[in-house]
Amino acid sequence: MSDATRMDRREFVKLLGGGIVVVVNLGPLTLFNSRAAEAAQRGYPEDINAYLHIAADGKVTLYSGKIEMGQGVMTSLTQMAAEDLSVSLETIHIVMGDTDTCPWDMGTFGSLTTRMFGPAVR
Repeated sequence: MSDATRMDRREFVKLLGGGIVVVVNLGPLTLFNSRAAEAAQRGYPEDINAYLHIAADGKVTLYSGKIEMGQGVMTSLTQMAAEDLSVSLETIHIVMGDTDTCPWDMGTFGSLTTRMFGPAVR
C-alpha cells in the first residue's frame, strides 16, 4: 500500500467518529421530516402530538404518545391542564404512550415532554 492511501488507526477512528456524529444528529430529524411528509400526504395534521377530550360529566382526558420516565410529567401536565381549564386536579386523567391516538408524536427523549407537550395542553 502506498503512503498516499495508507491510513493509520488514529485517522481511521477520527473519520469513523465523524460519520457516527453525522448519522446520530441527522437520524431523528430525518425521521421526523419523513413522518411529517407522510402525514401531509394522508391529509393528517403534521404537528398534533396530543388530544384533549372533555366528557359530558366534566372529566378531562389528555392523550399523548409520550411516556412518563420519572421526570414528573404526569403531575406537571395535570397541573397545567387543570389551571388553564379552571377545574380540579381530580378531573384530569392523562393517557400516555397512546401511539394509536397520537401516531405523529416524536417520542420521549431529552426531558422534553413538559416543554413540548405543555404548550399543546395549554
